[in-house]
Amino acid sequence: MRKPMSLGEVRRLFSELVGIPSPNPPGYTDEVADFIAGYLEDAGLEVEVVSRTRHRDNVVATLEGVEEGGPRPGL
Repeated sequence: MRKPMSLGEVRRLFSELVGIPSPNPPGYTDEVADFIAGYLEDAGLEVEVVSRTRHRDNVVATLEGVEEGGPRPGL
């Protein structure tokens, strides 16, 4: 499991995130979704990018628990 992020790491992460173009309209989210998916994969989560329409991606990530049948957080 990763150690908690420092405030500087949080600032860097969000600075990178908001620097990715995703203006609305047209509201394309594919580059943002790819960034988030990569970050979560690097953190060890199982990640799937789901698209209902072109350029409008969503990220679904699974964090395995230690207890079978335990709570399943969603984000």
